[in-house]
Amino acid sequence: MNMNEQEMIINAVAVLIGDYSRERKKAAKLILKMLLPGEVYKDLMNDEQLKPVVKALK
Repeated sequence: MNMNEQEMIINAVAVLIGDYSRERKKAAKLILKMLLPGEVYKDLMNDEQLKPVVKALK
């Protein structure tokens, strides 16, 4: 099964929102950082739903 970039982005966001391990969430964050343009990535990480998750990963 070949996953395109759009599917990878969707899956990575789902991992950040879902009930997954800290390591898996960190990996999802790195995938997003690699695949999204800088401003889009920053905006996503500042989203109200993701902000607590991102803060907890630091």
